[in-house]
Amino acid sequence: MEAEIWRDLQAPAPIRDPQVSAIQDASKWLKPPNGWVKCNFASSWVDPTSRCGGAWIVRDANGNAIFHSRRSLQCFPNPLEAELASLLWTLEDMANLRVDKVIFESSSIYIRSAFSYYPSPGMSPMIDIITQRFHGFKEWCTELVLEGSNKVASLIAVSVTRDHRLRSYVGSGGPSWLQSLILHESRNHHS
Repeated sequence: MEAEIWRDLQAPAPIRDPQVSAIQDASKWLKPPNGWVKCNFASSWVDPTSRCGGAWIVRDANGNAIFHSRRSLQCFPNPLEAELASLLWTLEDMANLRVDKVIFESSSIYIRSAFSYYPSPGMSPMIDIITQRFHGFKEWCTELVLEGSNKVASLIAVSVTRDHRLRSYVGSGGPSWLQSLILHESRNHHS
């Protein structure tokens, strides 16, 4: 039985062909389609000796914030590693919260370049782990958007590095200090 479990764990994850797209003209946040949620995530990196910030926010097809999180991350030598750590943490939280049918949205140029630069399995252990985590979701896709579409997650992440809000948490709804922006964005149409 242990041999079977080991063999299953070593087998490659089933290949799914998610829709990966770059939405170049989306300058504002758009609602996900009905039946889906959108998870915007971001990180904030200052320099190699400072703690980084990570954040995500999940919203439904009506634009309502379901929950959000902020996390103080360790120091990383560059913004790419901070972004990858934030993405991995986001994926793990979404799995733990049993979120599915999710659009992962980021405005990070580093994320896109990392997956373009390391397209083959085994070239980057962090990319391999992230890819495995993605395949744990039944239905998912990723979207790369302009910064204006990822404002809320970015502001939460920056609050860690700029305002030294180092306490990590998961909260329901959205942060109170961003409610007016979240309400404003919820009036935008579906993606």
